[in-house]
Amino acid sequence: MKITLKKDRELDNVVRKDGIFVLGFLTLVGMLFGAVIPVAYAENHMMMHATSSTNMRGQGLNNTSTIMVMKHKCNESIRTLADFEALEQGKAPVAALVATVLACPTTGLPGDMPVPGTVAADRQEFMFEVKGSMGEEMDLHNALFEQVKLSEVDVNIDANGDGSISTTTALDVSHYVFSNVKGARVNVRETEAPAGSRFGTVRFTPSVIDGNNDKDTLQKLDVEEGLIRLNMTKDNDDMVMLHVYNFAGEADMDDDNDQNINSLRIQINELKRTLDRILELLSTRVGNR
Repeated sequence: MKITLKKDRELDNVVRKDGIFVLGFLTLVGMLFGAVIPVAYAENHMMMHATSSTNMRGQGLNNTSTIMVMKHKCNESIRTLADFEALEQGKAPVAALVATVLACPTTGLPGDMPVPGTVAADRQEFMFEVKGSMGEEMDLHNALFEQVKLSEVDVNIDANGDGSISTTTALDVSHYVFSNVKGARVNVRETEAPAGSRFGTVRFTPSVIDGNNDKDTLQKLDVEEGLIRLNMTKDNDDMVMLHVYNFAGEADMDDDNDQNINSLRIQINELKRTLDRILELLSTRVGNR
């Protein structure tokens, strides 16, 4: 009986933690395929279930995290996702990152200068908003700008192709830091793009550099809306670095569709993992009765 009760609580935790995501995904599927989903009923049922238990520990509802945004503006040769992915093709993760930063140097707001002597783009106006599910909305005026560089020696790569690896050749990797972002779900939205560019894609710092698992937090990427949605319960250290790339030129519908399909795949995989966990717990509970 003790095992059964324990499993009941664990199942409740899974449903409570992932219920809103499942509901949102089912709504999305209904919109895409014309299915009629009783959203109001499902939402009420889910919220009643979520509030029926007094054990709210371990659900990430009161997480406080740090979100870092590194803004990259690509040169004129990078206009589509295919152009961007060609930079990464066949390269190890760190080499791929260096290639993208060379073609898409970092930028910042006027007055937020790069590290002197590094590869960087001109300063331009742009804006991001960050909001945790339990906190207030913030923008770049609430963020701290940090000057950072990455030299060839740091990554052991000849970035400029001169045949040597030195400390003097370096990329600017300065970025904005949003602290005390409250809530397990975090929305990061680019509300204004640098002139002559559009929201392109997002990448995460390779785990081989510092052991992070930042990429596991990505829940949704909406290119048209410039939206990155994170699930911070998946992160090991409550700190995520986002490399946000803007491509040159106006929006390309085919390119946007490709990325939105990728976003849908992410959501499908997330739903599959959630359902697998629920089925596993149900099977264990039935077996113990």
